[in-house]
Amino acid sequence: MYEGNCYCGSITFTVDDELRDAIICHCSTCQHLHSALSSSIPTMLDKVSVTSAAKPKVYEDTRTGSGIPAKRYFCPECGSSVYAAGGPRGQAFIKTGTVVGAKEKVKVKAQMHSESALAGMLYSEIMQLKF
Repeated sequence: MYEGNCYCGSITFTVDDELRDAIICHCSTCQHLHSALSSSIPTMLDKVSVTSAAKPKVYEDTRTGSGIPAKRYFCPECGSSVYAAGGPRGQAFIKTGTVVGAKEKVKVKAQMHSESALAGMLYSEIMQLKF
């Protein structure tokens, strides 16, 4: 189990799952939403529990590159992206920077959508995932 929070601390959550390695995404959607690449930790949505009184705002994203709608959860106070969910299997992707102690505990082991990477943002030393 691990914990996380948004930038201002209004949204706190726990994930009842092991803390996995992070994946960097270079897709055009992540570039637009995060001004660059995005780093997320995969899990399942039913493992995520919001523990704060404040609840995240949800944006229903129908413009994904895969064509599969995604829900994007963010703090209504500070605007931090906290996690995203979507796909047929109930996947969720916790934003790495929201995880308490991520700097010490999380390693980036893979990247995807490398063909869309911005100049200078591709990491040659980590695995490329292909879909």
